[in-house]
Parts: sequence; structure tokens; C-alpha cells
Amino acid sequence: MSVTFADVETVDNAADQAERFRTLAREQLPRLYSIARRLVGVDAKDAVQDCLLKAFQGFHQLHETAAGSAWLTRILINCCRDRGRAVGRSVQQVELDEVERFSLFRKITYEDPFPSPPRRWTASRRSTTAVTRRG
Repeated sequence: MSVTFADVETVDNAADQAERFRTLAREQLPRLYSIARRLVGVDAKDAVQDCLLKAFQGFHQLHETAAGSAWLTRILINCCRDRGRAVGRSVQQVELDEVERFSLFRKITYEDPFPSPPRRWTASRRSTTAVTRRG
């Protein structure tokens, strides 16, 4: 098996891209983590890791190195949105004990499901008169 000049150049180019990505990621990591903490809270580390993985896979699409910060931020925001959507679609699990303790009959029987409005509100509503438009 022979190694051609093109193969060596491709490997050098890939190593150069990996090093440029590593530098960009290292510079932006604290900022990305701070943004992720505000967007997803305790899942910030996972969101940043997803962001860096997607960014590394698409790093060849970044043409301007100066735009790297904004590019990584956009990827991070999209990863955080994806996490929010996944949480919204997930089924909430409830303990069986909580289900057995809940009784709609007891709630309706012992608690007033339709509480009356405060006394001030009903008195002020009665004193107002409706104005109708003629014409």
C-alpha cells in the first residue's frame, strides 16, 4: 500500500482543522457554559457537549474563523431548544402512591371547586351600570 501526497495533505488538513476547532472551543467554553446555564439550568454541561459535538462535525462549513463565536452560540441555542422540546414531549411519571391518594370525589366534596369571588369585587360589580351606544 502506498501513501500519496494527497493522502498526507488530507491528514495534515484534518489535523489543522481539529487544532483550529480545539482552540476555538477552548476560548468559547466558559461563555457557552454560562449561556447554557441560563437556558437549560442543570443540563448545561450536556447541552454544551452536544453543541461541541455538532460543531465539530460541521466545522468544515465554517468559512470565516472570526464568525466562530456567533456560530457556536447559534448551535448551542439550537441544542438547548432541542432539549426543551424533548422535555416537553416526554411523559411525566407519577408515583403510584400519589395516584391512589388523589380522589376527584374527595376534592369536589371537601373542597369548594368554585370559590366565590371576594366581597369587594361583587359589590363593585353591582354598583356599575352598563352604558349602551345608540345610533
